[in-house]
Amino acid sequence: MSYLNNVTFFDSVTVFADPYLLIADDTKHSQTEKREQAIGEAESGKILVVVFTRRANSIRIISARPANKKERKLYAQRTTK
Repeated sequence: MSYLNNVTFFDSVTVFADPYLLIADDTKHSQTEKREQAIGEAESGKILVVVFTRRANSIRIISARPANKKERKLYAQRTTK
């Protein structure tokens, strides 16, 4: 399974194993349920943004895409500390 932006479902899932994972509330798009954004490195080495929601004891991935320049910079600052 792949998305239009060449991010596979597998890549999206492996982001959550990143020890430097950044997670923040996605208040801009959280109208009916609480959404969060994660920025992290997938097993493939890609830096991704994954939008997800938590349901019971699981995570439901809503979307995933490559991180933009600003997001990659934010992630890089986190990993160099």
